[in-house]
Amino acid sequence: MNIPPITDPFAKHWDQPDDMTSVVFDDKHVLLSHEQFIGLRDYSRSTPSGVYSGKCWKWKGTFSGWFLCWFGEELEFPVGAIARYSREIIIV
Repeated sequence: MNIPPITDPFAKHWDQPDDMTSVVFDDKHVLLSHEQFIGLRDYSRSTPSGVYSGKCWKWKGTFSGWFLCWFGEELEFPVGAIARYSREIIIV
């Protein structure tokens, strides 16, 4: 699984680091540079509006660290469905 590139025209006003499609992650963690982390919008108290593949943001867990969240294609349901994914952030 990779974070998909943003191709939706509604995303033209959404700012995020350009290189999010090449981040390294496993089932629990994602490695981000300090610049990538700072470049992500913080949605710890809400959820971003506009659901489209590739949209990324950071979220601070209540009892844990920071998480990278993103929308991507649902892997187990109908084609075109969008799901929310997340991994705990490790800054390298």
